[in-house]
Amino acid sequence: MRWTKWVKWIAPLWMAALLLSAVPAHAQAEEWDWEEESVELNMEDIDAALLQRVQQEMKKLAGKKIELTHAYQSDEMIYLTGANEYDFASFLIEDIDNSLYVSAAISYKEVPNKESQAAEKALTALDGKKKFNFTDVYTAKGAAEKSINYYLNSDDASVVVSNGAVAFAGIDYPAAQADKKALSRAQEALKEMSKAAGVSAPKLTEAIRTKAVEADVWMFNDSDGKASVVVGTKTGKIWSVSVLDNKPIDYDQMEKMAKKMSDEKKISAISPVVKKIFGIDMKGYTVSWSQDYPMMFEYTKKGQPSIYGILSSSGKFTAISIQPAKGIAE
Repeated sequence: MRWTKWVKWIAPLWMAALLLSAVPAHAQAEEWDWEEESVELNMEDIDAALLQRVQQEMKKLAGKKIELTHAYQSDEMIYLTGANEYDFASFLIEDIDNSLYVSAAISYKEVPNKESQAAEKALTALDGKKKFNFTDVYTAKGAAEKSINYYLNSDDASVVVSNGAVAFAGIDYPAAQADKKALSRAQEALKEMSKAAGVSAPKLTEAIRTKAVEADVWMFNDSDGKASVVVGTKTGKIWSVSVLDNKPIDYDQMEKMAKKMSDEKKISAISPVVKKIFGIDMKGYTVSWSQDYPMMFEYTKKGQPSIYGILSSSGKFTAISIQPAKGIAE
């Protein structure tokens, strides 16, 4: 199981991943496929001082020399890659100090004891019966981060740990092996979300028992990646639900739609679904949105949970997530 962080809009990892899942695959590719939008360079084209800086940071990160073999440029951003998919660096040409990101593949044996012990302890707390063989391991650090992050992956588990603290741990299961009450609530929530989105509700077949800094939850998905639901392990509350309608996303069109909709309309369009699935009365909530993500709306009210929704090009909501006002989603 492998995880990537998508934290441009909402901080919590699990919530962000779910909101990304509500965006059709072609839109995700357009957003993230930097190789398609970059020009390949010769390694000799990279400024020697910048390349030396990158190599120094890579060596500090991995404890060994990492050979970078390919270079790409997209606008002012440089990307450097090696033989392993995790041997990677990126930076802004004019501001390497504040933009440099490096990652490197390592073996599990190269993970410091403090990190590996924390990772194993976290997974054991989730499931004391399972054994894990970490075969897909890498380490990474961004310019703004003070400590190194370690990403440990096995066939059915993933852990992110830094300085002995686990930021995320998750274990895969067939949905039938998950908590039955949580699965039943998830399927019912998906039925309501699908009805609101105007699509058929798929069957949830996969489950991930997840514990992160921001959440202690079950995450349920269908086999085609078209739907996701998050259920708290302690409260049994629905925290997030999303379903795809496979409508193409035109950002310009979505921006026009968002500008045209009044705030009252943005709230009234989502409030019945929020009430039905999450039991939250949206009276007194206000709404905001960003032109960078015109299909995403944030609803807030002092002292109350924040609500996040994704609107499809059809004008219907396809994903809603709740962030508790206090504490974590659990």
